[in-house]
Amino acid sequence: MTLISRDFNVTGKHATMFVELTEKKYFDYFWQIYVTAPLIGFIYKRKAEPDSSDFKKTIFLSQLTPRQEFIYFIYKLIMLADSKHEESPEERIKKAFLNIDTELAKPDEDLFLRYLLGGVEILHEKLIEKSSDDMENLCKLIEEFTIADDSIVDDLGINL
Repeated sequence: MTLISRDFNVTGKHATMFVELTEKKYFDYFWQIYVTAPLIGFIYKRKAEPDSSDFKKTIFLSQLTPRQEFIYFIYKLIMLADSKHEESPEERIKKAFLNIDTELAKPDEDLFLRYLLGGVEILHEKLIEKSSDDMENLCKLIEEFTIADDSIVDDLGINL
């Protein structure tokens, strides 16, 4: 199994959230949510399990393939930064660069999917469920990402 090898089907409540996020014009295409949501899920430390209800939406492989390099970049960032999933920096590097697109990567690809679904939930909560004022919701979400102090350091000692 590889990260981008077939159409991506999102089902159940998450498919509904994809639809609502695009209907409200926060995103124009489902693939934009696919690219954004894993980072949001990781930042907020939210993972979600797939909902296998009948409602299904598809992101076609032809939409993901042109963004493959960017999707792999996000995947690698998450693998490198997720010290709760893997404590050893050496193992995180291995997961990000050596195991990618191998059978060994299956649990990590599942983790990426759970962060993606968690990110969809966060986006839906903050942009749609919060209030009916779309601009206010968007501004509040953006403010949450504003970091006043540029001296944040990750667990490897790298300034962020």
